[in-house]
Amino acid sequence: MAEPVEATDPFVACFRVPATGRGPLDGSTFVAKDLIDVAGHVTGCGNPRWRETHPKAAAHAVVVDLLLASGATLVGKAITDELAFSIVGENAHYGTPLNPRAPDRVPGGSSSGSASAVASGFCDFAIGTDTTGSVRVPAANCGVFAMRPSHGRVSLAGVMPFAPSFDTVGVLARDVGTLARAMSVVAGFETVSPRAAGGRPFRLAEAWDRTDPAVATACREWLAARGVDGPPVSLAEIAGAEGASPDTWLETHCQLQWAEIDASLGTWIAEARPAFGALIAANFALLQSVDRARLPERVRLRELLAARLGERLAAGAVLCFPTTSAPAPRKGHVFGDRRDDPYMARTLALQTFASIARLPQVTVPVGHVGGAPVGISFLGARGADAELLARVTALGA
Repeated sequence: MAEPVEATDPFVACFRVPATGRGPLDGSTFVAKDLIDVAGHVTGCGNPRWRETHPKAAAHAVVVDLLLASGATLVGKAITDELAFSIVGENAHYGTPLNPRAPDRVPGGSSSGSASAVASGFCDFAIGTDTTGSVRVPAANCGVFAMRPSHGRVSLAGVMPFAPSFDTVGVLARDVGTLARAMSVVAGFETVSPRAAGGRPFRLAEAWDRTDPAVATACREWLAARGVDGPPVSLAEIAGAEGASPDTWLETHCQLQWAEIDASLGTWIAEARPAFGALIAANFALLQSVDRARLPERVRLRELLAARLGERLAAGAVLCFPTTSAPAPRKGHVFGDRRDDPYMARTLALQTFASIARLPQVTVPVGHVGGAPVGISFLGARGADAELLARVTALGA
């Protein structure tokens, strides 16, 4: 008989903050990732030393105020990977939130507790942050819906800065209707009727090529069952020779992201000298590999790639691809350098298209592979968040 799987509660604190108004979220409940301020509570950011060196929040983050004013009740704060620097979901200080759909596997991070709380039924939806997949990956791993909005669409006031030109606040939910209502509140858009949705999405070829065959098959079967398994399109067609490889997108993203993380958190780390878990310590060590002399070149390349991908999507096209390269790793898996570890490198690369081009992305559960949930993602034009949600809803997600 297998040994019992250790499970950790997804919360760092349970409490109730009642709704302050009425609206589309009347009667619903939500949790906030512990990178997001709630008045009267310390935002711990997944690390005890951060909690020790920061005061209680004087005000709610703007995104929390918006949800409360629209009828939702906050029921607690959820565990995050330390300072948001992981897509795994294991926290050396607070434990690993349960992945209820695959208890022997990690939930994914860094919005680990948010995904776990939604999948476990503790709330109707949750808010988390997403810089390089930190909403999308745990949603796929835990079998729930999620959206990373267009960059800048949702206020980051009252949210820990990580890599500001990539940071977003996203929503995780058990169904696409709740996801759409919550996103419409925090992003300030009117929902679009699914009847106005467009045609079949294009499949981003390189993303499918770098996905485990069983995951790719599950996603293709989900599309085929809905009659929307669209034609493939390559990165070379979209971004030209400069952006033909996912490795280029990943390296460009990492170098710029790491430089921003160092600028945002480096001073505090040097002064507070926090103790990190092994994986997080290894991730922060990567900041020393940034070639700052090449940052202008990296910025120019990012903007070129973003512009070309944006042009492809501007006319209403949607790209689709598996959200992660493989099912969630089992608990206790030892990860290598994130650039060399197959799961890390391939899964992170799949997150960079939205992050670099500042695009909205929705992930939808499609079933299970090897006993673990997997998801498919849809990528839309910047600012077309409502339209993208309508397209996904029209698929019968």
